[in-house]
Amino acid sequence: MRLPAAWTGLLIFAVLLAAAEMLAGRRAPWLAAKMLAAAAAGVMLFRLIPWPRLARLGLVSRRWRLAALYFLVLAHFLRILVEEIRSLYFAWKLAAPPAWRRVWWRSLAHATASLFPRVLRRAERFYAALLVCGMAE
Repeated sequence: MRLPAAWTGLLIFAVLLAAAEMLAGRRAPWLAAKMLAAAAAGVMLFRLIPWPRLARLGLVSRRWRLAALYFLVLAHFLRILVEEIRSLYFAWKLAAPPAWRRVWWRSLAHATASLFPRVLRRAERFYAALLVCGMAE
């Protein structure tokens, strides 16, 4: 069974986090286990719950309107982050051929460092659009 790239990265991060936690505090790596459990629960919730229908119902109801708007904005920001990660690492994969065995970690570090300013710029444009529409304060 082949793991998707996101889960592979998450597992690598969890192993590094567990190792750091064990070396620093000489205790069980509960933080890494909690992180993996939260990620698995989030994926299951995202797959099982009909989010578009709940969002439409929440926007119609006065009681749940603010919560529905909050989760819709959060989903939009997450979509921005995922799109930027996909485009950035696809470009990195094309630009860094396997022959660069010695320096590919450095180019990956530079690609990751450029991710956050790109995401921040897109999020600022989205927030500016909300300000223009009068939906943000």
